[in-house]
Amino acid sequence: MSDHLSKSQLSLLLVILIAGGALVGWWLNGGRESRPEEGPIIEGAADPIVAPANLGRPSIPDRESPIARELNSPEGSIEEDLKIVHLCLREFREIVRQGNPVGTNEEITRSLSGRNPRLFAPLPADHSAISPDGELLDRWGTPYFFHQLSADVMKVRSAGPDRIMRTEDDIVQ
Repeated sequence: MSDHLSKSQLSLLLVILIAGGALVGWWLNGGRESRPEEGPIIEGAADPIVAPANLGRPSIPDRESPIARELNSPEGSIEEDLKIVHLCLREFREIVRQGNPVGTNEEITRSLSGRNPRLFAPLPADHSAISPDGELLDRWGTPYFFHQLSADVMKVRSAGPDRIMRTEDDIVQ
């Protein structure tokens, strides 16, 4: 038997090495397929549209989302506020791609206000609905209660006007 590999054996070995390298890369990426960076959200559509990153606009980490502007607005309602909170959560899931933020109200608020791997802030860090302690407050100044049901589903509870959690006037979405 010869000490040298034939061309076909070398070709097969090269294919195996390339495939193995690709498999290791996929595994190191957490099993996620590699995707190009996305650009900003284009307003005006029923659902936000993410534009390609090469449109000459700031990249996502340099932006804050406008969806939280009306949170706790005097003209709004708690139902509208909860919809805004859920929109922030949805935008976080879509842009950061890690499912819902997890933890306490303070930890979730921190993630929503830009302390996440993409530095994306669907909730501006200086929003008036964030307490000095870093918690997201409802329109009566009470911290929301976040209950994660799955990676993509979060139940959000407001204590309501009586400011006491788990009473009849609580609002849950």
